[in-house]
Amino acid sequence: MAHLLHNDQTSVKAPRERAASGLERDLLTAAHRSSAIEVRMIRRTLPIAAAVLALVFSAGTASAQLGGSLEAQTDGTEGKRPWRGSFLQYQHSMTAISADKGAEPMWNPVYLHGVTIQPQRYFGDSFVARLGFSIEQELTNSDYTNKYREYEWSDLSLDLVWTGWVEPGTGIRFAGGLRTIGALSKLSRARSLVGGLSPNVTVSKRFDVLKGLTTAVSTRYTQRFYESSTGRYDGHGIIGCDDSSCNALTNTGVRNSPWDISVGPSLTLGVTNELTLSTAMIFVRQRLYSIGDYQVDIDGPTVDVVADADGTNTRYANIFNFDASYGLFGDYQVSLGVNTAAAELAPDSTRRFPLFNRYSVVYLGLGVDIDALASRL
Repeated sequence: MAHLLHNDQTSVKAPRERAASGLERDLLTAAHRSSAIEVRMIRRTLPIAAAVLALVFSAGTASAQLGGSLEAQTDGTEGKRPWRGSFLQYQHSMTAISADKGAEPMWNPVYLHGVTIQPQRYFGDSFVARLGFSIEQELTNSDYTNKYREYEWSDLSLDLVWTGWVEPGTGIRFAGGLRTIGALSKLSRARSLVGGLSPNVTVSKRFDVLKGLTTAVSTRYTQRFYESSTGRYDGHGIIGCDDSSCNALTNTGVRNSPWDISVGPSLTLGVTNELTLSTAMIFVRQRLYSIGDYQVDIDGPTVDVVADADGTNTRYANIFNFDASYGLFGDYQVSLGVNTAAAELAPDSTRRFPLFNRYSVVYLGLGVDIDALASRL
């Protein structure tokens, strides 16, 4: 996960990120889905003119039904195709408050669509290599792009996943993985992001309720590598300033987050062979670069300015997702859900209700298991 939300955001434009559902997509693929929430949360809530500093968890929603659950893909005879579970999804989403013109003093609707592709390759039953990438386009008037209906793309993530070991006595599964993040998106480049590493651990257990109930708790640590401690503008905008004295004005002043840690539970219930319900709650703690001492030259002697020792170097955010997915014709799936990703505190320092608030996003998607479909052709 990454810079999710600034606690003092001023834009009325709500974010459109949604956490991926399904245990096997992992709790923070909600967040490319991490690089995602990582990249897109900040950019949706801070005016791009003021800060281009941008998810965990980038992308759309994938259900546990596409390609079968993690357990189904690794146990028994079902999952022997090496590319099983690879999917392609087309999704529409909008902020919930877009439907109510009177929700806020300014009506600023957000509606967008996008495509997500996530191919994955099994190596035996224990290891999976998974790529994630998405492209989206806002259909309403954007607050931050340079062009009307400009296409945007996510960072590129590569997950190396260990499907886990099941303790024989309790049936508890221990799994984990390592994600690498490639900075491809425009906002990541503006933030001077070079890349990132993100290990995670998941503990889960399956119960024989209806078609299967899986509970899980996952934690992830994300370390990111930047060229600078703040985001950057394309230029300083000062006419006639051609030397290095104006370079400092290219910094946005909004600090990057070099690392964060997240933890949260998830619940996935197979109601029927076609219908799957899933929900997840993620709690994120982000560390910011510290503000250092600096010097100011104001028409005379240089003045030393000491950084505030009591300044805030931490952000907190919550992510909630509920998803209902229905399988069609074996290889297709329709997903309907709501995702809420927001800073824990509002600008007036009150706590936001984490399940539904001004940043809640409603989405509808159509996905296809591309490996299963290809095997039938």
